[in-house]
Amino acid sequence: MKNMGNKAQIKVIENQHYIDKANKRNFEKYHLQRQMKLERDRIVHRWFWMLSLAFLGLVIIFCSFQVVNYKHRLYQVQQQEAVARKELAKEESKQAKLKQQVTQLKDMNYVEKIIRDKYNYTKKGETNYNLPN
Repeated sequence: MKNMGNKAQIKVIENQHYIDKANKRNFEKYHLQRQMKLERDRIVHRWFWMLSLAFLGLVIIFCSFQVVNYKHRLYQVQQQEAVARKELAKEESKQAKLKQQVTQLKDMNYVEKIIRDKYNYTKKGETNYNLPN
């Protein structure tokens, strides 16, 4: 019986050995799967953050171009406004001179003076002498 006991004991030890081996294989398999999942998760997270940063960079670049474009257009409009203001001042000055001329032309003494000076017009009995300057 002792022999039987040893055989049973050996069988139990062998079974335990196989169970331990199976558990070790299962653990190694689980551990390997876990490591692969963690590595896959790291890669996914890395890609997520890289794509997020790339998208954010593109948004920033796009907004920067819009701001630069807006500032350039604003500068152009300001330049056009300055030119228009200069032209307006020039035209207002012209208009003031023309209004002054209109009021002067309504005065008969002024009109007579212009006609005499510009066209050498004389009244009856007057003599016109042209002298060199």
